[in-house]
Amino acid sequence: MIEATPTSPDSEPRLSSDGYRISKLSLTRCQGESTFIGDDIEVRIEEVNGDRVRLKILAPINLAITRPDVIARSTNAKRQRELQQAARHQEGSQS
Repeated sequence: MIEATPTSPDSEPRLSSDGYRISKLSLTRCQGESTFIGDDIEVRIEEVNGDRVRLKILAPINLAITRPDVIARSTNAKRQRELQQAARHQEGSQS
């Protein structure tokens, strides 16, 4: 088992917003190779094409796997809808 450690002995471990320790591990993998996160998450290198890498993530069905850009778009769209609803509510109360 490979254990992730802070980048330098003096550095404090980073914590997530809910208090869990964040660990980071950089690996070099070739196409077809994989690595495990815990016992039930496998990350496999499916394809390498120039500077693009296609990953396959095998994880329990109850674990959400989402790209950061998709989360940002979803959050922005939700915020935009909330602002539009607030504006319509404000217009309706001024009539």
